[in-house]
Amino acid sequence: MTKTEFKKLIAASTNPSWFKEKNARLNSANANEFDISFNDIVSLYNFLFDEEKKWNDFKGEIPNELKESKAYFERIKKGLENFVVSYSKTDISNYDINWNPVSRQFSLSTPIFNFDRIEVTFLLDLYNKNKEYYHGAFCFITNNLREVINNKNNFIGATLANEFINIETTHKYSRKDNEQKSFDKLKKEFQKAIDNATSDVTEHLTNANNDYKKYVEVLDELKKEKDLAFQDWFTKSKNTFEDFDKSSTQKIKELEKLYQENLALKAPAIYWEERSNELKSQGQYWLVGICLSTIIGVIFLYNLLNSIGTGEFEKMFLNTGASIKWSIVFITFITFLAFLIRTFTKLTFSSFHLSRDAQERKQLTFVYLALKENNAVSDIDRNIILQSIFSRADTGLLKEDSSPTMPTSIIEKVVKTN
Repeated sequence: MTKTEFKKLIAASTNPSWFKEKNARLNSANANEFDISFNDIVSLYNFLFDEEKKWNDFKGEIPNELKESKAYFERIKKGLENFVVSYSKTDISNYDINWNPVSRQFSLSTPIFNFDRIEVTFLLDLYNKNKEYYHGAFCFITNNLREVINNKNNFIGATLANEFINIETTHKYSRKDNEQKSFDKLKKEFQKAIDNATSDVTEHLTNANNDYKKYVEVLDELKKEKDLAFQDWFTKSKNTFEDFDKSSTQKIKELEKLYQENLALKAPAIYWEERSNELKSQGQYWLVGICLSTIIGVIFLYNLLNSIGTGEFEKMFLNTGASIKWSIVFITFITFLAFLIRTFTKLTFSSFHLSRDAQERKQLTFVYLALKENNAVSDIDRNIILQSIFSRADTGLLKEDSSPTMPTSIIEKVVKTN
């Protein structure tokens, strides 16, 4: 875990001020005077983080006694990380309860050295260059003098340690003392500045985290609002589209049905139009026949009467047999001429009548299709119209000529089949 990650966890905790106000103290009960105090948890973690890094960055071999110091800093650092991860977002009452097991590890009765001590530099250098003298030097520094006099190498190591520690005391005692006081003062001021900066950073992270939570809440509310608006729009659009789809589908089906009926009735309409023109032509022919037969009959009768003289008329009527004979001839001729004219007249009017009837059936077909397109035709009206369109026409040639209606079911089957 990095320093930044540790600070973010504290800033996101339920009570960041607890970590900011909590004091901590690292110390060991031995002669090397290891005793360091911290005003907040972040400063303590920064110190432990730096100590672990310095010990791990050392390239040489580390003796077992100093490995205990390295393990001490790593153990406390790991304990702080576990504490923050496990309890930072719980209730504040859990902080003090679970802090005691962590803080008990801060004080030890064994010698502890932080990496920046000059004794550590001396011991590491001596161990990697003259390992046989290391133990005596370590015993001298930790004030364990009983093992120094029992071994020559230990005695030499203690002598080297004594010279390293007291050489400046012999020659420059007053200067060292003053410099040490000055250094301690600067160290305290620097540590205070670090503590203040750490507190400011922690406070800034806390404020930033709170602002971020508010921003996330605003975004969540905006998202919910937009989701509701989108859902409402989508529902309305879906309903509108479904209604449009249903109406369009219904309209398409009606148009398809109308088109099929149009195709089914198109051929009869064409037939009735052609039949109307044909009957109209026939009527005109029969009308010409009437005129010609009338003219020819009149001319023939006139010539016949004109060819018979006055004396012959008198002889015909004086002679009873002849008069009867010629009367029958004239009556037969006039009757035949009248019958011929009457027949042509019937054929003429029948042709014009049937032509007109065909035109009306054609127009009735188009009217039916127009009404069908507007859904203005019920099933009953449809049956009546189809009966009217496909019924047999009265020719007028025969007396009591009737017009039977074709069965509606047969016509509907024809229309549906087409």
